[in-house]
Amino acid sequence: MGAAQPTASQEMLLAKFIMAEAGDQSYEVQLAVGAVVLNRVKDDRFPNTLAGVIFQEGAFKSVVAGSMNIKPDESAVKAAKQVLGGQDPTEGCLYYYNPKTETDKFLLEREAKNSFGRFRFAI
Repeated sequence: MGAAQPTASQEMLLAKFIMAEAGDQSYEVQLAVGAVVLNRVKDDRFPNTLAGVIFQEGAFKSVVAGSMNIKPDESAVKAAKQVLGGQDPTEGCLYYYNPKTETDKFLLEREAKNSFGRFRFAI
C-alpha cells in the first residue's frame, strides 16, 4: 500500500475480508489470504485500492455471497495489521483456491507457489 500508513477503515475492511474468506482457517492462512489482496493492489492488472480489489466484480466468493458483514475476530484483525505492515507468507501470490472444490479452469491452471491449510496460493 505504499509508504502511507493504512487507515483504520482500511484495516477493518481487510479484517472483514479475511474473516469472510478464511475466518475458519489457521492464522497462517488468514495472513496469506490478506496478502493476496495486497499483492493485487500492487499489481497493475488489478485495481489499485483495497476496496477496488476486494469488491472487484466476481473476484471473491465470500463477497459475491454477501459475507463481508461478519464482524472480524481478533485473529483476522491481527492478520490484517500484519499484512498491511508488509508480511506476505505467499511470496507475491495473486490467487488462492481450494483444490478439492475449485472448478474454475483459470485458477486451476495458475502456477501454485505454496499451500497453507486447505488453500493453494498461486501466481
